[in-house]
Amino acid sequence: RLKAQTPELTQEEERKIFNLYQLRDALNDDAGFIAYHIDHIVPLARGGLHHPVNLRVIPSLENIKKGDRI
Repeated sequence: RLKAQTPELTQEEERKIFNLYQLRDALNDDAGFIAYHIDHIVPLARGGLHHPVNLRVIPSLENIKKGDRI
């Protein structure tokens, strides 16, 4: 689903996504456990795209609680 819902990205957009994942990894390293996830603001299951404007770093418990809701 992720691949199918990833539009053609510019290098800048790819860099923004990379930076979000780097931030998530750094926060998890600092916490010592998986405390943060990358969240699709509009979930892929609801037609959201894997695009930087639809991504954010949030606490893992918040993301689990949110599930595929908007």
